[in-house]
Amino acid sequence: WNEIADIFSRDAVWKGDFDRFVESKRKKRGTAEVDSAFLKEIEYWRELLARNIALRNPDLTVYEMNFAVQRTIDRIIFLRICEDRSIERYGQLREQLNGDGIYSKLCRQFKRADERFNSGLFHFRKERDREGTPDTLTLNLAIDDKPLKDIITHLYYPDCPYEFSVLPTEILGHVYEQFLGKVIRLTTAHRAKVEEKPEVRKAGGVYYTPTYIVDYIVKNTVGRLLADGIVTSSRGAGSNVKEVKPKEVSEMKIVDPACGSGSFLIGAYQYLLDWHRDYYIKKGPGRFKEKIQPVTGGGWRLTTPEKKQILLNNIYGVDIDPQAVEVTKLSLLLKVLEGENEETIESQLKFFHERALPDLSQNIKCGNSLIGPDFYESEQMSLLDEEEKYRINAFDWEVEFPEIMKRGGFDGVIGNPPYVSIKGIEWNDRRYFEKTYSVKGRFDLYVLFILKAMQNCKQGGYWSFIIPNKFATNLQFREVRKFIITECKVISLVAYEGYQFKAAGVNNFVVCCKKEILTTKHVIEFQKWRKGNLENIGKQKQSTILSLPTNNFVFIGEKHNLKIVNKIVSMGKPCKFFFDVKDGIVAGGIKDVLFTDYRIDEYCHKLYFGKGVGRYKLEWTGIWVNYRPEYMMKLEVKRKGSKRPGLWMREQKIFDRPKIITRKVGSHIIATLDRIGVYYEQTLHGSLLRELDNPYDIRYFLGLLNSTVMKFYYQAIVQQEGKLFPQIRISVLEALPMFTIDFSDPTEHSNHEKMVKLVDRMLDLHKQLSKAKVPHDREVLQRQINATDRQIDQLVYELYELTEEEIHLIEETVDK
Repeated sequence: WNEIADIFSRDAVWKGDFDRFVESKRKKRGTAEVDSAFLKEIEYWRELLARNIALRNPDLTVYEMNFAVQRTIDRIIFLRICEDRSIERYGQLREQLNGDGIYSKLCRQFKRADERFNSGLFHFRKERDREGTPDTLTLNLAIDDKPLKDIITHLYYPDCPYEFSVLPTEILGHVYEQFLGKVIRLTTAHRAKVEEKPEVRKAGGVYYTPTYIVDYIVKNTVGRLLADGIVTSSRGAGSNVKEVKPKEVSEMKIVDPACGSGSFLIGAYQYLLDWHRDYYIKKGPGRFKEKIQPVTGGGWRLTTPEKKQILLNNIYGVDIDPQAVEVTKLSLLLKVLEGENEETIESQLKFFHERALPDLSQNIKCGNSLIGPDFYESEQMSLLDEEEKYRINAFDWEVEFPEIMKRGGFDGVIGNPPYVSIKGIEWNDRRYFEKTYSVKGRFDLYVLFILKAMQNCKQGGYWSFIIPNKFATNLQFREVRKFIITECKVISLVAYEGYQFKAAGVNNFVVCCKKEILTTKHVIEFQKWRKGNLENIGKQKQSTILSLPTNNFVFIGEKHNLKIVNKIVSMGKPCKFFFDVKDGIVAGGIKDVLFTDYRIDEYCHKLYFGKGVGRYKLEWTGIWVNYRPEYMMKLEVKRKGSKRPGLWMREQKIFDRPKIITRKVGSHIIATLDRIGVYYEQTLHGSLLRELDNPYDIRYFLGLLNSTVMKFYYQAIVQQEGKLFPQIRISVLEALPMFTIDFSDPTEHSNHEKMVKLVDRMLDLHKQLSKAKVPHDREVLQRQINATDRQIDQLVYELYELTEEEIHLIEETVDK
């Protein structure tokens, strides 16, 4: 019992013991079950309300419908949480169920809440000195008693299993993040139905950022800003140290430009609450009676007016989704009320003459962080329908946050921007982005958020995002990486082992930067999150990344000598100069028809997979591909229905030509030669020699790709240790430096011919080895293969002019 009381008693909750308990159990199954169960509950409420409101209010638009349903649910949840926290009298909501006209009685309770709390959640009339637009819609709705009775009944014992007084804001945010993934649509008959949002489908789902990632980003932005406030004069022994004070901290402005349910803003706000509390305790709480007060049972807590002021001073957010904006506000308001009760709220009304909660309409705003009003200069407004204008939702940062932008921007920009690929971006938006952000080729949406963060971050400020780790090495992002390392100091780069957002199917890393002029001595801290712990990999000068040919965000370190890496690069041209690299066939949803274990007709071709490819060897595994693109695509579309087809047949000319085939999965390049023109699946890449007027033999490049030098280079530039299935991306293949032969030089010409002969021998030896059955014969052939491999390596060392010392380092450090 003592253990239970230490965690769940009112005093324990106020002192933070429950929050620490929840954090310690966050990865365990229980909290996931709470999230899932409560999500199902509020999704059911949305269905109930949507159907009834649509039926009883036939003039509502789809946007009014979504607003009305969301706002009604938010108000009910807010008041119910206030009851369990003893801020409101317990059972008030349930009392409204007595008799008829439940919604009219609820509206009267909502109005009383406005008088008490002042939050935008209950803003029904214009008031002097109050920003934001009042809600003139919901009080006039017609809602039947039955759905409201069903919802409110399930918020009380015995139908409700939740103790709202100890339900952390973070868990509620997790639930709402998933809830926001769907939207209400109206049929032509004005019937409501709930669907997944198109942008959510494109992104592959909704992903809640784990608390440990939020904490890291907040600590390395808000925490660093606070640390930078310590100013030391340079007057020698009597140096004067000025400690940052709350007045200076009140000037700090933190923004999340894609705030979702508000998880990053909650994290930043909590960090600032803790900092202020600790400051007042350190300086003597008796001096700050209006800022801090004692807690029953020991400890101190900030007063409600102080928590309100910190929120209004420091925390800002933008999201394109109006529902997300409302959820962020709700989460922040509930954070303000943590630790409050009816007595503290009443005393605030009595002594401070102000209502309990702030109006966040000027802090958390709805709009498209990436698209400004200049979008309409290129698009004729009259040609855009209402739905398109609503989707675009242009946002002017200079107008919406004028004082902040006049002073140079925000001190901190944080978040988890959407991972929408270029394929999921509307064509008109793409044209605007290319013009506005100077991005070309293939770009993903989060890249634009990085560029906007750098624009909106003031000089000396910090920005930090969690993004897919392909940004660190993919060739398509080279220019953006170069822009970052020339315009900012990269403070830290953190790679995460495994999927942090399992449904998204991507690996992630965190980039944290300070918008400050780069100095030659500045070093980046490289870290790795592995098995619940943050490990330090090492420190490296930022100028090292600047010197790499593709400016990859990787740690070279002592193991992979930077001098050797740069030497290899300087001696060659990127592989894409010589080759077109293509993916293989992707089966989509028709694998059972597309792939077969026997030949049906002349349209069937032998299909090769990654497991059949080794260095200098190509084996067929007995599978055929039924290569009829038009028929297969029709079948795929039929099976997928409204979902996007996943079938990719590729052009036949890709398969018919000779090519180098490389495995997609591996810790280094594994390549062989296709002489006859084979068909291959997505576990392989095919490199087709460009039809240039040049004398290169494709076998020359095969020798380079399979060499120890290229293995060393690849493992230095693309670090994938610890990955269960490390993947070799096309962009990395395209960037590999191939030694360029000067055919007018007899020595180099001779080296080219020598390589071709050695590779020919390797291909032949591997063919013999695959047929050999006697152990002695296999041993003899394997010795010949090893000797030939060493000859190829020696030739490659000579081509790249590597010294004995460099060769030794390469052979000692490559992963065998």
